[in-house]
Amino acid sequence: MMNQALRVTLTTATLSVLVLTALPAQAAATATERQQTVDALVALTRGREIPPQLLTGDAVSGEDVFDVNDVFTVLTHLSMEPGYVLDYVSQADSMGGHPVVYARPASAPSFASFDEYQSALAAETSGEAAGSPPVEHLQTDGTEDGFFELAVFLIMGEQFYLDWDTTHNDTTVVCDTQGWETALLVVDTSVQGIIMSVIEAIDISPQVVMDEETVDVRVVTFSKWGGFIDTIHTFRREFPHEVMGTESSVLAEYDCDTIL
Repeated sequence: MMNQALRVTLTTATLSVLVLTALPAQAAATATERQQTVDALVALTRGREIPPQLLTGDAVSGEDVFDVNDVFTVLTHLSMEPGYVLDYVSQADSMGGHPVVYARPASAPSFASFDEYQSALAAETSGEAAGSPPVEHLQTDGTEDGFFELAVFLIMGEQFYLDWDTTHNDTTVVCDTQGWETALLVVDTSVQGIIMSVIEAIDISPQVVMDEETVDVRVVTFSKWGGFIDTIHTFRREFPHEVMGTESSVLAEYDCDTIL
């Protein structure tokens, strides 16, 4: 869609002539630029030292802990609904711990534990909840890149402070040749050639299709415990951007056979 700007030209006569000038819409990011966004998110979130509280299920707090709202320094086409912020609690058990990200009013306190958060979700039907899933309050800037970043957040937004078995949550969006070549570095060399032949034969660059009411975002992801997966998220175009459907298909299956 083209943006339109109105230019006024004065003539020697007493009437003004209005000239409608079409300005080109902002171009969507390239596959390489989108890969850079994904790489920046990985650098921001992964490899952090795990706070002791995360392993007990208590709220994670302190000056040195990760502020999940920092993702917006990377996902610049996303923002929170005014008056809301992102926060997280730890869900921990004998298999490890991982963060559960939620949205809350900026004026509301953080939840003290995962159990307290679950109780709040149960109260949501009565309008008493102070926390809710992030997608209910995440808003795009209306561009293709905004919806691409929304899909990236849903896939990778909780990939920090992962402990033990929860490191299975390593699914990463791959957008270009550099992305899948990096992914192949962790694949057993005996099957690298087979997987490469499959990936080279398809277009893995993210695709965003915007209709009047919905937006389809197609991305390819990689996990050491699943391989390369083609996934389509369908979002409601208007805010709130409800996830209306998700479809996935395996492009190249892989399992590292690592037992944690």
